[in-house]
Amino acid sequence: MSDLDPVLDIAEDTEEDTVLRVAWAEYGRAAQTDICIEKMAELTHALLTARRDGLEWTQGIVEELADVLVCLQQLKTQLSDTPLTALYRTHVTDKTLWDLVCSTRSQKIERLNDRLIDHVCEKEHLRRRHSDD
Repeated sequence: MSDLDPVLDIAEDTEEDTVLRVAWAEYGRAAQTDICIEKMAELTHALLTARRDGLEWTQGIVEELADVLVCLQQLKTQLSDTPLTALYRTHVTDKTLWDLVCSTRSQKIERLNDRLIDHVCEKEHLRRRHSDD
């Protein structure tokens, strides 16, 4: 992989990653997973509150997003340390679960791009049909 992670756009194996690995080991998977779930719920709440109040961005969104990014970075460190063989029976031994996340993410973005192209083409088709009437 390159110096920057393509998903979280952070340098790999930083001091932060070390702190996150120690926290995972010290507090345990269950507790850290629960915290991640709670932080994602808090971000959801901040986004809903902002939308309800007619705001695009708020300090609450910024803070909760930072919390979620820390949690995602912690999950990234764990998945980067876990070989693909933990999930699949494979002869590929140099890949990790994080590699799988990154390739899956790329596929999903490609699929989104395809849907956007179809959507724009459909809109243009409807616009032309409407202007011909």
